[in-house]
Amino acid sequence: MALKGIKVVEMLGLAPGPLCGTILADFGASVTVVQKILQSPFDVMSNGKKMLSVDLKSKEGVYI
Repeated sequence: MALKGIKVVEMLGLAPGPLCGTILADFGASVTVVQKILQSPFDVMSNGKKMLSVDLKSKEGVYI
């Protein structure tokens, strides 16, 4: 894979970010998605990505 060894952190948001993360994952990058706690665990663009749910508005979430 062309991007094997590359690590990407994707902050869940609008379509351009997840689409770019999906393309990078398809080419071999390791993509970790940081999303809100109450977000749906299944997303169409989560193929090949690791999902991490964090509440960034709490003290515990900030220190993860």
